[in-house]
Amino acid sequence: MTSDEYVASRLAPEIDYYDRRAGQDKTRFQAASLLAIAAAAAVPVLAAADFERWAIAAVGGVASVALAILALFKWQEDWLRFRGNAESLKKERALYETRTGPYRDLNGPDLVEALTLRTEELISREHQVWHSTQREDHSSTKS
Repeated sequence: MTSDEYVASRLAPEIDYYDRRAGQDKTRFQAASLLAIAAAAAVPVLAAADFERWAIAAVGGVASVALAILALFKWQEDWLRFRGNAESLKKERALYETRTGPYRDLNGPDLVEALTLRTEELISREHQVWHSTQREDHSSTKS
């Protein structure tokens, strides 16, 4: 496999994946945060306007559920992690394409090896972080 084939078949799809996931998690985090803020802010307004107690309680419940969802799904943490990984992979691609930094003066098999080792290390590190967070989440639900 050539380095260009590696970029097209492995690196570009990984960058696309991390970009897409970062965008999705950012949107989810912001939507749930806005819901929690709006619902929490509405409670005292509804109370001051003498709304029915059940309506005030329902809006407060919505705020609580939105906050619980944020804590459960950890979209902000995922968004930032995925964004960081996408940017790191983009940097590697840029260094490779311009033949600068660690790719300077490399050709043929040496270029493929350097590109593969460096980018697979970034991808592997993300998988390790994901796996450890899944284990932590699983063990915290057992308690």
